[in-house]
Amino acid sequence: MELNGLQYKGKGRILDPESGQTEDIDLEANLDLAQLVISLEQSLAEDGNLFPKLEISEVNFTLLPESFNIKTQGDLPLYKSR
Repeated sequence: MELNGLQYKGKGRILDPESGQTEDIDLEANLDLAQLVISLEQSLAEDGNLFPKLEISEVNFTLLPESFNIKTQGDLPLYKSR
């Protein structure tokens, strides 16, 4: 299965142990293309019902460096946006 139009998002906080100052970081990056290898199996329940089972065995995706959007907010000058 190939997917497009997906996005990777993350959020984090850096704490300077010496000064106690913090920096919040938000990251967004568009995925150029994502490929999933999915196998279809079946699962038999104790009551005899048969259920479909999807197993994702492999995931590949491409992140383009120009699509990264990083925002910072806080008191640590080392991590300020440029």
